[in-house]
Amino acid sequence: MSLELLPNEILLDIFEYFNGIDLLRAFYGLNNRFNMVLHGRFSNCSIDFHSISKYDFDTICQSHFPTMSKYISTLHLFDNEETPKQIKLFLSSISSFNQFIQLKYLSLSNIRSYSILIRILEECHHLPYLTHLNFYNCYLQDNHVDFQIIMNHIWSLSKLTYCTMGIAIQGECMLCTPAITSTSLTHLIIDRIQVELNQINRLFEFTPKLQYLSLSVRSFIDNNYQPISLPSLTDLSIHSIITCNALNMTNLLQNTPNLHRLNINLSCEIVDGTHLEQIIRNNLPELEILQLKMKMILPLGQHIQNRVDVLLNSFQSSFCNKLVIFNALHVMIE
Repeated sequence: MSLELLPNEILLDIFEYFNGIDLLRAFYGLNNRFNMVLHGRFSNCSIDFHSISKYDFDTICQSHFPTMSKYISTLHLFDNEETPKQIKLFLSSISSFNQFIQLKYLSLSNIRSYSILIRILEECHHLPYLTHLNFYNCYLQDNHVDFQIIMNHIWSLSKLTYCTMGIAIQGECMLCTPAITSTSLTHLIIDRIQVELNQINRLFEFTPKLQYLSLSVRSFIDNNYQPISLPSLTDLSIHSIITCNALNMTNLLQNTPNLHRLNINLSCEIVDGTHLEQIIRNNLPELEILQLKMKMILPLGQHIQNRVDVLLNSFQSSFCNKLVIFNALHVMIE
């Protein structure tokens, strides 16, 4: 049976299995009817430019965006070895983000230029329905980068609820907290940069509705930290690639009475089940799930199997069995 014999409703159902790029490659321009049905499909369109050829990228930007940009709800852009300078080329091909009037989800990967990042953030203010903004694997190598401006731009987006900040800056390893209050942001992932314990209070001061937070804590010992309650936080992910004095995580967790889910990923430390149980019983009455991933490095000849057995046995209480999900336990021998 020919596709052209199918009613429009069936064609739309079939088109649901394709992303926007594949639909344009396969069906656009075959005839006027297919073009009309595609425009109906693009009333809620997702465009993912991952691994796209330069020819297809130019064709979509030049031939399709003028008419379909107002229908796009999701857009993913990449600067990597397969698609070099894609984001810069995209910005040069459009006059403004204000033509993407339905855009809700914007993801950008591998940005290396501060000026391009600022241009994007400025353009985001033209997106009235933007709720999700994600930066992945971005590394800014410019001589003059104002992290405060980056943070303030993001926090001033009035509809933004979800944000991934995978932005590293050459010569800097610590987060800069915002100076503008976001009344919409509820989910925040901070990646590629560390957060000091005393910065968390300021983060919540300017993000009062934050419910989910993922971050790398530099250390759970901080003489400048003043504990305050964080009642909005219900889901917390803590990860660290260095020793962060995890045995002292009570300093933070005592302020999260409504936490329902806790994810701990430690690359250089081990916290035993007895200690974790004590922390939970004393500070986290609402906790339902604890996801745990830990790594320890042991010198050769230190009764490795014995130590691993003792550690695993510390998680065998009925309390831990009810809460703990072991994602991974890695033991490395030096």
